[in-house]
Amino acid sequence: MRRVPTSDPAKLAILLIFLSTFFTEAKSAPPLDPFMFENEKNISQCWTDNYWDCTKCECKLSSSSVTINIAIGILGLLTTFVALISYFFAKEIRRIPGDIIFGITIGDFVWAVIWVVMDMYRAANSNEPFDPQSRICYNSSALYNISAHLTNSYSICFFIFYLNTLRKSLKSASFPHAAYHIFPIAYALGYFCYETKEKYYGMSIYGTCTQKTLNSIIVPAYTIFIYIVIPGYILYYVHKYSPKNEKYFEKTQEFLEHYRVYLLALAIMVYIQSFCDIIQAYFVEEYYEALVNNQSNFFLDAVRFIATVTRVMHPVVLTTIRLLDPNIKC
Repeated sequence: MRRVPTSDPAKLAILLIFLSTFFTEAKSAPPLDPFMFENEKNISQCWTDNYWDCTKCECKLSSSSVTINIAIGILGLLTTFVALISYFFAKEIRRIPGDIIFGITIGDFVWAVIWVVMDMYRAANSNEPFDPQSRICYNSSALYNISAHLTNSYSICFFIFYLNTLRKSLKSASFPHAAYHIFPIAYALGYFCYETKEKYYGMSIYGTCTQKTLNSIIVPAYTIFIYIVIPGYILYYVHKYSPKNEKYFEKTQEFLEHYRVYLLALAIMVYIQSFCDIIQAYFVEEYYEALVNNQSNFFLDAVRFIATVTRVMHPVVLTTIRLLDPNIKC
């Protein structure tokens, strides 16, 4: 049997995530230089504290975006609903790590509900002006971000569980299972308090009540870094120290092989979404220029579509992998 390092990778992973809390939401550098077009001065005045201010400059939700968002949101809603129903009615689904996956699914479900309900509301009231500072927009943005933080933190906890599955088999390492729930909830609440203080919630430049558009690429860039370091280290550790051809570890090996697909798929989806966020942040003023001129920007519309589709693929992939778990016999 190979020697196991004495360091605690689970603690390392948690430390990286807590550090990311401070770096990803840190104040960014001065706003990006405005693009050179006629109303450059007006564009520069659209930013307030590095956020795009929808009370100063228009934040328009296009009818095509509403249709796409509703269709994709319904797909996410149906997928997460199937996963939640399976958890409550199938005992095998509730087996560990079913509770961690349930936490991830709750975050995805809340996201899908907000996505569908808000866009249907906007479609039904398309002829009336929508106040970006309205209470309904603020509350939707807050719930959207809390659900996103729950999904992300529970996903990190699943990574840690994945790693500890091997460590426990090798040297009977223990990790309090309650920590897999305490950390995500504390993480989401902590972010909620911070983002409330920073007035982060509200309408994006695209007219959606998700989050204010930030004039920075720090958040998506650091997200990419986190999802390279943690999954990369876990895959390296599992590959190096996983026993070969030992019947005692057969179930463990089966679990690791099956959920490695989810780990890789999630990392790839995060990369795609983060790169799309970087592109949108960099070209946000170009998007607004096209908007005020009643033009469309095919490139940025395509980037937003890819990001939205990638987002809904997360619950689809997770639900599929969970239901196909070879250790579950419903």
